[in-house]
Amino acid sequence: MSPGRDNFIKLILGQEKISNRFHPLELITDKGNFSILIKCSDSSFKKEVALKFFDPLQKNDEYRLRCFHREAKILERFKGQDNIIELIEGLSSHEILLKDSVSGAELSFNYEYIVLELAESDIQEYIYNGEDEEDALKKLECFRELCKAVNRIHRQNTVHRDLKPDNFVICDGDVKLSDLGTAIVLNESNPILSEYFSPVGHGGYVAPELLCEIGIRDIYTFKADIFSLGAILFEMFTKTMLTGKIYNQNFIQELLGLRLLMSHTKNKSERVKFFNENIDSVVSSLRLPDIFAFNNFVPNSIKNNLNKLYKEI
Repeated sequence: MSPGRDNFIKLILGQEKISNRFHPLELITDKGNFSILIKCSDSSFKKEVALKFFDPLQKNDEYRLRCFHREAKILERFKGQDNIIELIEGLSSHEILLKDSVSGAELSFNYEYIVLELAESDIQEYIYNGEDEEDALKKLECFRELCKAVNRIHRQNTVHRDLKPDNFVICDGDVKLSDLGTAIVLNESNPILSEYFSPVGHGGYVAPELLCEIGIRDIYTFKADIFSLGAILFEMFTKTMLTGKIYNQNFIQELLGLRLLMSHTKNKSERVKFFNENIDSVVSSLRLPDIFAFNNFVPNSIKNNLNKLYKEI
């Protein structure tokens, strides 16, 4: 955590109340790329909530600021729907008055935040706990909820682009999808920054096409999210990142070679055509490992079907 972000967190946590409504304040995490999560009690709704603050150190990064604003708009579309974290209140700001150490003048600073339902945890417990048949069943039930969440956003033309265990959370016992700041709404009419269509995603769950920088509006499809789901399912039953097993040096070099050749195409449609014609030959060298080859407990009754399911995904 940078000194500047540390000072901002201390400033927020030092407030008696946020917007005369939220208190007491407790840091949940500061690991977000451009946000900080604070736990507090909401005096209006009489329940605990999470405040997601935009990191003011990123205020000059238009892309990240727009991502933060767009997350609230995207979550608004899914209000009241299962498997998606609930947006309680959209974009708001909290004013803090500080005295200038030199002039003594009072300066006003406004910090933006959104209000979300409070998550109890992420799904890491489903990955790193459990060594019996009952735990295996719980993992499958959890994965079904992950699929339902992703299916829900896909049905509304939304691609998450950054699916990973950290972005699935547990709220009142239910599995929900969160962190839609870098999601893309396909066929959206409102113009947004070109950076928004650059590849994103955690390297441990990212699809091969994204490593080739296939991430612009007319190419991005739901397939990248589906690949990430398969990688999460693999990790649930092996406690091992899939990409660490398949993205070896030779495969990465082949992808980089493909990406270099694609750079010589004249336009977007040629780039897509070239990728589609050549990716199969690259992927054919990819051998997906078996889930049951990792010395973790997988019940005999499901291991073959489970292995087939993950490979099909």
